[in-house]
This record gives sequence, C-alpha cells and structure tokens, in this order.
Amino acid sequence: MKFKIVSLVILSLSIFFLNSVYSKTIEETYREKVFNYIKKVEEFESRFIQIQENEVQNGSFYKGNNRIRIIYDEPTSIEFVIKKNNAMYFNKNLQEVQYFGTKNNNAKIFFDLFNDLSFLDDANFKNASSMFYFYKDINVDDEAIEIKVYFEESPILLRRIDILEGENITNIYINNINFNPDFDKDFFSLANPLLK
Repeated sequence: MKFKIVSLVILSLSIFFLNSVYSKTIEETYREKVFNYIKKVEEFESRFIQIQENEVQNGSFYKGNNRIRIIYDEPTSIEFVIKKNNAMYFNKNLQEVQYFGTKNNNAKIFFDLFNDLSFLDDANFKNASSMFYFYKDINVDDEAIEIKVYFEESPILLRRIDILEGENITNIYINNINFNPDFDKDFFSLANPLLK
C-alpha cells in the first residue's frame, strides 16, 4: 500500500515537473520568435482598426528606425510621431500641434514594444489556437496598465494589441502589413508641420 502511494506521489510530481519544463520550453520558443521578429522588422507600414469604448477608428501605422508615426483617418485627422523621449501630436482639423514627453503615457508602450528588445523580458506567453500572445503589466504615471500583444503563429505576424487601463479597453487590430515601405527622409520628422 505504501509503495502504491509513494509511486502515485512520484508519478504526480513527475507529471507536474515535466509539464512545467514543457511549458517553459514553449514560452521560451515564443519569446525567441517574437524577439527575432521585432529585431528583424526595422521598418514597416500597416493599416489598423482601433476600438475604444464602442468607438471605431481606422488609420495607418508606420515604423521607421527608432520612430513611429500613427495617422488616423477622417474625420479624426490626427497624427502622432513618436521617438524615444518625445512625441508630436498634430490635429489637422484644428491646426494644432503639441509636443510631449513619452515617459508617462501610452506612447512609450508603442515605442518600447517595437524598439526595446528588453520589453519582453518580464512578459508572460500564452498559446491560443493558431495565434499566441504575450501579456505584461506596465506602470505609466503610477497607473497599472495591462498590455496583450497577439501574433499569428505561421508565419509570425503582429495582429492585435489590447491595452487595459482600469475599466477602459482599447483593441487595435493590425492588417495589410507591408515590410518594404518607401519613406521620405522627413516622413518621421518632429518638425512642426504648420511651419512647412
């Protein structure tokens, strides 16, 4: 009887241990895939659909060398250009330009996701059918924000970003990705567009 109990305990511990090792191996595999994907993709452009509080907005997303540009379609007509420490907001309809630091707002999330390879160091990974995603909590201006980033598995492609800030959820769906964009040299400029 003691032998059966000891055998059952050993079997249970073995299954638990093997499952943990297997899960860790899968997580490491996904982490490496995402790391290589982000490292390889220096520039791209895509379309996006953003859903926030039942409001749907469309636009274009551009990633350049250490810079990001986001352009919302009509009727919003808002543009953001983001680099590591600074960003520019341009409202075409109001002819308004504002500059701000990226340290304490969501702009830092987007910049770090695409430009800081250590961004994934403390992320957790989950597999979801033909997709996988990572999630992590980030503190922005003393507020906890959960971010989930979804990738299509084969071939690996960024597909969705979810940002959860308290009760507010923003879903961003990425589509029509072009990995060979042709950007003008001033495309990611932070210069005031009203002074051109």
